[in-house]
Amino acid sequence: MAAEERPDDALEQGNRPAKPLLFLGGAALGAFLAAVPFAFADMPLSALTGWQIGVGAACVLTCATLTMLWGGRFVDAVMRALEGAGF
Repeated sequence: MAAEERPDDALEQGNRPAKPLLFLGGAALGAFLAAVPFAFADMPLSALTGWQIGVGAACVLTCATLTMLWGGRFVDAVMRALEGAGF
């Protein structure tokens, strides 16, 4: 039986064009995670403080970087965590 190929196998072999796409996908995931608290808060976006914007930007950049480095494994882990949290 041949070993199943995972989509991340191409990335581990150094497929460079896929890295920017992973970074953008991770940024979208991070933006979603940063927006979740504001979806449940009754607060206008104009009331955001610099600290909240900085934390949101850090979340976006962290998710983007980790997705670029670890690929689907990071996304799978985040999705399992969101499922466990009831989202």
